[in-house]
Amino acid sequence: MKISLIIPTYNEERIIKETVEKLDSFIKREKDDWEILIVNDGATDRTLEILEAFKPRFFKIISYNSNKGKGFAVKAGVNVASGDYICFIDSDLAYSFENLKEVASKLKKYDICIGARPLANNHGKAGFLREFIGQGFRIISFLILNYKLQDKQCGLKAFRKDVAKNLFSKQRINGFAFDSEILYLAKKNKYSIKEIPAFISQKHSYKISKINLLKDPLKMFIDLLKIRLNDFRGKYG
Repeated sequence: MKISLIIPTYNEERIIKETVEKLDSFIKREKDDWEILIVNDGATDRTLEILEAFKPRFFKIISYNSNKGKGFAVKAGVNVASGDYICFIDSDLAYSFENLKEVASKLKKYDICIGARPLANNHGKAGFLREFIGQGFRIISFLILNYKLQDKQCGLKAFRKDVAKNLFSKQRINGFAFDSEILYLAKKNKYSIKEIPAFISQKHSYKISKINLLKDPLKMFIDLLKIRLNDFRGKYG
């Protein structure tokens, strides 16, 4: 079994070395064949320099010069991924490798498996700002897209290869709301989706959020409207 793991990253010079070292240790313990694809989403700090210093031994780097957004980065990884299963996880490794292995294992029965923070009772561990925006986004997303999942935005997702290739080929949203678009398309295509508890690491709970309280919620709201408009115009096929 070959599993492709996509890790989108942008300006993570403070943590990327530790992330790669943890990945190295994880891969050495695993029996499955893992393909690691780290996508540098136009970082302006030393992220790419640090990655290249690993030469890289056990992972591939996908890189481009300008920042395109997390959705664009994940799609870039999906386009070249060759695994039977295709997963992605945030570069800060907020969720354990056990979480990652579990979402991958569920693909034996389901087309898609995603992490859900509410199922893990992570209340208070993600920080007030993230929880406040996350809960608001879930409500608005349900009202606009008219389908309910516990957590569309969790950075822990896994797809069967053919499912990922199909869904991401139709993707049009490059920002934070790309998850909602992909899952909206999954529902539209009647793919089976399994949600499992996603436990946030204690260390991650202290991470400073990159969310802009004013700009990002507005961008996500506009993107949700774009998803419905794209569907209405027949742009998803």
